[in-house]
This record gives sequence, structure tokens and C-alpha cells, in this order.
Amino acid sequence: MSNRIIQKNNHSTSAITPQREQFLRKKIAHLKKTINGNGDLNTKPDQSYLHHNSLGLYGQKGSDDFTIRLKPTEAGFSPAQLKNIAQTASNYGQDALYLTSRQEVEIPLLPVEHTPDALEYLLSQRIDISGSTHNVFNIVNPEDAGTSLQEKFDTTPHVLALNRILNHSSNSSLRHIGLRIGFAGDYRDNTLARYNDIGFIATTREGERGFRVFIGGVPGPKPTPGHLLSGFLEETEILYVIETIKRILTENEEIIPEKAPNLRYIIDHLGREKAFKLFSSYYPDIKQEKKHYLSPKELRLSFSTPRKPGNINFPLLSRQWVYRYVRDQKQSGLFSVELPLSDGNISASGLIRLAEFLTPLGDDNIRISVHRNFFLRNIPGAQLLPLQGLLKDISNQNDEKEDISPITLNGHNILERLRKTGCARI
Repeated sequence: MSNRIIQKNNHSTSAITPQREQFLRKKIAHLKKTINGNGDLNTKPDQSYLHHNSLGLYGQKGSDDFTIRLKPTEAGFSPAQLKNIAQTASNYGQDALYLTSRQEVEIPLLPVEHTPDALEYLLSQRIDISGSTHNVFNIVNPEDAGTSLQEKFDTTPHVLALNRILNHSSNSSLRHIGLRIGFAGDYRDNTLARYNDIGFIATTREGERGFRVFIGGVPGPKPTPGHLLSGFLEETEILYVIETIKRILTENEEIIPEKAPNLRYIIDHLGREKAFKLFSSYYPDIKQEKKHYLSPKELRLSFSTPRKPGNINFPLLSRQWVYRYVRDQKQSGLFSVELPLSDGNISASGLIRLAEFLTPLGDDNIRISVHRNFFLRNIPGAQLLPLQGLLKDISNQNDEKEDISPITLNGHNILERLRKTGCARI
């Protein structure tokens, strides 16, 4: 197993350019003017004016309060960013935070008069406060990307590249729908990529990396998997698929239902055969343009010096806790730990404690899963025991006695080592 630690790509710098920051500050100033112009803060201002998608600010149903929705600028939020988000919730809201299935963090229950100050503070901490831009709602990446023993390859650089390109101000916008894009590292599809408008599932063919591609998936209470568009698409060509769909939606408005909620609705309206024929007619021309090609260099990660994993205190670790929440990584001596949350909720104070614990361990050690849980990554073995106590204190984790089958034990390397070493707490 590799002992190398995944570092951020060269192109994964903050999405907040000086121009973007200036644009967002103007939006905040406009928001302040709208609120102050309302006069009576006991009267709710016009929702259509305060519902700022460009700022990620949304009115809460049945309430005068607002929610700030934040999406990561890179592969995930760093511990320092999460601490600042939690402090914002504590200072301006009601000590509550919520994780979404889009891998975003929401700060709910914000009084309208506090929203500009909260947004300004977040922006000052280099946290992207943009909402859905150019009608790309979100791009989901596996929480275990780059660490999973089962993945075909790490899809993180693909997500970073698409975020950089699709969220750029020069990228064309869609009129009808917002696209949800999902990636999965292997056939398990642990991100439910097939249930997005466009889903990419990593695969290989004769040693070449690529994706199975699905379109027209639907998430939500009545989930529907997408149609298989391609059994193998070269990894450098994923942007061709997205641009083809965008071009079809833009240039065929007369046959697209005006209030279509998602891509599946449009495919069903046109008929699958007609929709796929449209795609086939557009795709070759877009591929010939070449400008949507992703270079192989951009789709490779760089690595840093190995982090010392340290020794695991086996006798004091709970075997049941390890069985339920700890996973081996491809990086020797490092582990991933799931932090389950009730309906995605966590207190700001609890998140601050978690962020302070993780900060000395680096930046790439926490992700959000589509199941609205935290997934801690690249945890040295020596930190498992103190982490066990912290997580049980701030979450729904438990280590009640549970039978562990020999099959599970033999497939779980750290459990194997617990069995051989002995464990005081069983």
C-alpha cells in the first residue's frame, strides 16, 4: 500500500478571484441597502429581492429567517474553513449547522438583519459565498476519493477541473434547468452518481481510465437512475458530454418544456430515442471544437512527503467502534472515520471542537458524504484513540456490543490487527 498523502492539485486554488470578490461585495452592499430600505425589520422584506442565488442566500419556508448555503471551492472544506463557518453560525445564528446531500454546509435560522454581516465575515475568511452559478447546482465527489482501496482511480482532479471551468464567468448559462453532476470512484456508486442529471462512474478498459456515463437521473423521494449514455468515455472527454447537453438545451428552446424540473423530464418529454439522437447529432461537432478537452496532466494528482502514521493504541480502542466507523485507506498507517449525524445536523460548538482537533493533521482530512455525514480522512493511527472519545461526545456514534462476523473481520485490516493484538474493550 502507498504511504503517500494526497495534496491539493496545482489548479485547486481558491475560486475567489479578486474580480469575484468584488462582485460578491457589491451583492452584499445591495443586500444591505435592500434591508435598510425596508425600514421596519419586524416586517419581512420582499422575498424575491432577498432570495440571492448569487450569494447562496435563501429564505426559509414558514419563517422570516434565512439560510446561507455554502459549497466547497475545492474538493472539500478545510478544518479552518469549517471552524469559521461554525463561528458564523454561533455569532449570527442559533448554533446550528446542516449538511446537505449536495455536500454543502448550510447555516440556518439567520435573522434577516444579520445576513450581510455573516456573509461579509465568511468572505473575509476566503470562503466562497456564491450560490448556484451558471445553473450548475453542484458537482458531487466521493467522500473517500483518493483513499479508497476499491476505487478505480481518484476522481478529485476531474471535479476540480469541472468546477474551475463551469463556474467561470465566461461559461454560458442555462435558461431552463440547473444541472446536478455526480462522480463515483467505482461500481459501488457510493455517491449515487447515476441519480444525477449527469453521472460519471470510474472504470478502466485495457488499462485506460474512463467513465461509464449516465444521463437523466433523478434524486429525491422517488429516485430514478439515469439512462446509460456510454459504457466507456475517455476521462479527458467528460466536458464534451456536459457541453453537448448544455448546447442542446440552449439551441432547442422551442421543444424544451419551459418549467422542466430536471433533465429526465426533458428526456421523457422528447422521448428517449429522440433525445439520444439529438445528443448524437451534436456530440461530434462539439468534440471537433477541441476547446472542451481536458489535458491528462490536469487529471493527475501530486503527492507530498509521507506523514508519520504513529502507533495505534490497540488495547484501548473499542472493537465495535472500529467495526462501525473506521476504514482502512490505501495509504499505509492512515485511516478514515465516518461521523454519522442525525439528519445532517451538528451544533456549531461541536464542529468547532472537531475542526480544532483536525487542524494540526492537515487540510485534506474532512469531506461531506451524500448521506449528510462527515467523513474524516488521512487520520494517523496514533490519533484514533483520542478521536474516538471526541466523536462519541459530539455525535451519534456508539460502541454497543455487536457480533462481528469472521467474514467482516477478515476483510477489515485494522480489525485483523485488533484481533491479533488483543483489545481490552469488546
